[in-house]
Amino acid sequence: QILIPGAGDGSLDWDMGWRGRVQFLVVQQYPGVGDNAFEGDNNGDQHLAEPVSEPTFYNVTLISAGSSDKYQRAMTLRRGTGGHFNNMLVQGFSGELIDIRDSATVERIATGQLSFGSLVADRIGTTGKQFFGAENGDKDDDGGFDEQAFFASIDGVQLGANTGLTSGAVSLIAPNYVPLLRAGARSVQLQLPQGEFWDEAASYAGAVRPGVKASWLDGWTAFPEF
Repeated sequence: QILIPGAGDGSLDWDMGWRGRVQFLVVQQYPGVGDNAFEGDNNGDQHLAEPVSEPTFYNVTLISAGSSDKYQRAMTLRRGTGGHFNNMLVQGFSGELIDIRDSATVERIATGQLSFGSLVADRIGTTGKQFFGAENGDKDDDGGFDEQAFFASIDGVQLGANTGLTSGAVSLIAPNYVPLLRAGARSVQLQLPQGEFWDEAASYAGAVRPGVKASWLDGWTAFPEF
């Protein structure tokens, strides 16, 4: 269980072969502060170096208030990283949902080292529905990979669906990360891996069970005025 609010750069960065497991993670980006909620790399000098970065995530909430003066992106995956991203709620980023960079990173999809399971995202980009940035000419950083078509082909990816996160989720002094009970977060039915590490009962999107009155964040978190 991890909470990362108001990071000044990338909220969760990884590189150099990290293969960790994470369940129940909340990232909240503050207005005008930080850039990427996730910033994943393999090896900056040798993108195909081994061991390959390949973390596994379940039950993640990435949220931003949608900063008007800062380009904030939910996920930047580059330099050959892999990773497995499941049961995620993403809302409010001013830039885009995800940027998959470099041909080496795109290749991880074909090898099964980069995958996306259930994902509910909304209110992204300047229009609220701008999930992917334009990558034409000099902005093409992934060898022509079509992110929009790729995510449209994945069962369980809901772009523009109601996440259930309320305006209280972006409060700087008393955030409420609990999604409403009747929303996209509850419609996820992706089976979690078996094993002592994983809470297999968390068959919903996001880091907090929808509709609960008390969550795992209660009793140990505080949000001094920013």
